[in-house]
Amino acid sequence: MSTPTWAGQRLLGGGPLYVSAADRSDLYLYAPWFAFLWVPMTALPQVAVEIAWALILMAATLAAVWPLRHSVAGAALALLLGGLLYRTAGWGNVQPLIVLALVVALPTRAGPWVAGVVASLKPYALLTVPVYAWRREWQSMVIVMGVGIALWLPALFFGVGSYPVGARLPNLYDATILLAAPGFLRHDH
Repeated sequence: MSTPTWAGQRLLGGGPLYVSAADRSDLYLYAPWFAFLWVPMTALPQVAVEIAWALILMAATLAAVWPLRHSVAGAALALLLGGLLYRTAGWGNVQPLIVLALVVALPTRAGPWVAGVVASLKPYALLTVPVYAWRREWQSMVIVMGVGIALWLPALFFGVGSYPVGARLPNLYDATILLAAPGFLRHDH
C-alpha cells in the first residue's frame, strides 16, 4: 500500500496525518491536500489503485523526457534522468508527475502557480523563486511562495507537530528536476 493511501486512510479514521515510521519510505511528507486526493482511492481495490498509479507515473516519466529526444545531448540527459524518474516511479513516488508538471508548465504563464503546487509536495520547486527574482518577475516569485504556503497552512490542523523534520533530505533523485530547466530557461511569457 502506498504512503498517500495510508495517509488517506488515517484521514478517514480521524488519525494524525503526520506520524513516525521506522522506514522513511513509509512517511507522509507532503501537504495535506495531497492526502485528501487519496481518500476516494481507499474505497477502491488496492491492487487496482497501485496499478493505475504505477501506469500514471510511468506515462509521466516518458512524457517528461520526450521533449529531449531531438539531440544527442538531450537523449543522453533523458536516459540519465529518465532512468532516475523510472526508478522513483517504481517506488510509487510522485516525482515523475511533479517533474512532468514543471516541464510542461514552467515555460507558460501557469508556471508560477504549478511551481507553488509542486513546492507543497517537493520543496525543491522553490528553486524557481531565485530565478524569478533574478529575472525581476516579482509577481511570479510571490505566486510560487504564496501558493506553496497556502497549501501547507492546513497542516497546522493535521498534526504537523509530528512531521518528521529532517526525514526527507535531498538525494540523487531530486536531480530529475533538471529536466524542467530547458523549458524554464525558454519561458514564453
